[in-house]
Amino acid sequence: TSDQGVTGEGWYIDDVYISQNPTPDIDIDPNSFTLLLETNEIAVETLTLFNAGTADLDFAATVFTEPTKGISKTDVPRDSWLSVSPTTGSIAPNYSQNLLVTVDASGLESGDYYGYVMIQSNDPDESNLIVPVFLTVEACTPGDANGDGQVSTSDLAFLANYLYAGGQAPSLCADANGDCNISTADLTYLANYLYLGGPAPLPPCSGKTLRGENHRNIIKIAKPAFKAGRR
Repeated sequence: TSDQGVTGEGWYIDDVYISQNPTPDIDIDPNSFTLLLETNEIAVETLTLFNAGTADLDFAATVFTEPTKGISKTDVPRDSWLSVSPTTGSIAPNYSQNLLVTVDASGLESGDYYGYVMIQSNDPDESNLIVPVFLTVEACTPGDANGDGQVSTSDLAFLANYLYAGGQAPSLCADANGDCNISTADLTYLANYLYLGGPAPLPPCSGKTLRGENHRNIIKIAKPAFKAGRR
């Protein structure tokens, strides 16, 4: 057959374009988490997902844990000491999204714990990514403001130095009355115990009953009354 568009013999050259199908390309930061917490302490870390590709990145995040030292590589999903939010989403090319990874040591015994966040996506090369989470929980002696493992008048001095003289922040165990707040009320509670035979210090946050999945036993440390330049 003849090409009606060709009017004479010879070579005719036109531009040729070769294109690839657009694909997503996932990148994450950081690649792992390592935390040291006290019993009942909660930490919230940020896991960033970035789409370096040319198509939307669809993802789903799931957590798995080994909740105690005695359990050997048995995955227990979701409702334990590790959680992530949001669990699904879509990221446009050259954009990123932050996931909140919550590590909750409430009620955990001292020791080492392991879990991971699994990111599944439509990235053709990295459809499953694992982000390890290493947690070490330290025991808490109720009322031990200075973290030396004992409850004594030195804890009173340590807590008072923080509250009134701008000293070092106390251990979470300084929540002696168990109300999830470290304040002058704990100083009074400790003094009553040490000098007047009052009730023993309580575990952090044990004096509150929190209901509903959206409530967290997050201990608040009061700001010290001390300000630079003022006495």
